[in-house]
Amino acid sequence: MYGVCMHVITVLLWSVLLLPGVSSAATPPQRNHALSLRESIATALERNPTIRLAERDVQSAESGRNQAFAEFLPKLSGVLDYMHKSEAPTLDLVPNSVTIPGLPPAISNALDNARISLGDQDVSTLQVTLQQPVFTGLGVTSNYRRSDRLLAASRSRLRTTQQALAFEVVRAYIAVLRAQKAAELSAQQVRALEAQAAQARAFFEGGVIPRNDLLKAEVELANARQILIRTHNQVELARAQFNYALGEDLDTPLRLEELREVQPTVVELQSAIQMAWEQRPELQELAQSIEAARRRVSAAQSQFLPQLSLVGTYTVDIAGGNPSFSPERWEIGGVLQWRAFEGGRVRAQVSEAKISQQKALDTLQQQRDRVALEVREAVLILLEAEQKIRVAEQAITQAEEHFRISQERYGAQIATSTEVIDAEALLTQARTNYFSAIYDAHLAAFALKKATGVILE
Repeated sequence: MYGVCMHVITVLLWSVLLLPGVSSAATPPQRNHALSLRESIATALERNPTIRLAERDVQSAESGRNQAFAEFLPKLSGVLDYMHKSEAPTLDLVPNSVTIPGLPPAISNALDNARISLGDQDVSTLQVTLQQPVFTGLGVTSNYRRSDRLLAASRSRLRTTQQALAFEVVRAYIAVLRAQKAAELSAQQVRALEAQAAQARAFFEGGVIPRNDLLKAEVELANARQILIRTHNQVELARAQFNYALGEDLDTPLRLEELREVQPTVVELQSAIQMAWEQRPELQELAQSIEAARRRVSAAQSQFLPQLSLVGTYTVDIAGGNPSFSPERWEIGGVLQWRAFEGGRVRAQVSEAKISQQKALDTLQQQRDRVALEVREAVLILLEAEQKIRVAEQAITQAEEHFRISQERYGAQIATSTEVIDAEALLTQARTNYFSAIYDAHLAAFALKKATGVILE
């Protein structure tokens, strides 16, 4: 019995010691301040894996440009070889093979039977070659400039990804605020219907109203409570989606700053379209792609021209060299190469490059039209949302007065619960429309910023 008690005490002690650590590890960190929209965008740009992938593309393009630049530089290569021969090379002079006028006969006879060594049985040579391209038909220059344009295009593509992510965060941020406001309005509706149901019960118990009026109020209250449950779930889902956009754990608690009051916007459509054509990174990427395609055409055409290089060679006989030559020697010269005919391959490459260039031009024009349409749509949606705000403000004033009059009429027993409930529903709908228009206006304003390419500014 004593052993069982000690075991239980030990388990409890370990539980007390370990549970706080487990709890703190499982609970996501709580932010100490409300998160602003700009902070949210900065966090997403820092953590989202999509941005990391786009940055890798930029790094890859930088490597490609470095490779293209390397073609301007001289190429230094070295070869160290070793050869073992079955026998050392020699030259045997047969009789009468050497005739030198004025040479004494004794020496001439000695030369006729001489054996001359041409090297050793083991031969090892070190050869270093330096080659510098002088003229490549502008092919190297064109390839370098093409790789530089491709690097610029990859940077524009990175900005496109960043702007798309920023707008995704904006939508998620506004979705959280919208869901929270819907839950708040739903809670207000529940409180109003609770008061109405309480008053209806008091009237019913006093014999003032029939039971049908009481049931109507209680049914509407039950419906409102169900809506409140749904709105709370929508808040949790919106927060999880927002955390996902930020790269946070889905259960991370958060508090968001409310957006500033919507200010009336004056937008000149043609100016906005012109700004989009200048600022949109997608269009900048296509412009760089067109230039890269043009450089590709030049690089392909350069193959029609001759290629000229300077070549220098330094050779050292480490072992077994020809005794007739110096063990160290150098050579310098030039190489002129011209591929006059290759079965039409170069012409086909030039044709392919020109087709790619034209395709990029057509894509740019198509994209410019799409951007202009996107800007026009964003401007119209923004103007529509601002107009809806003004209409919704008037509707709230009217709905509040209608609800007040309905309550007074019900208190004086010249109206039924249905009239009060309907008035309260109209007031809730008017408030919902108002805040929906506000958040629509904010979203439309950021959509216009994205359409004009300035959402990150």
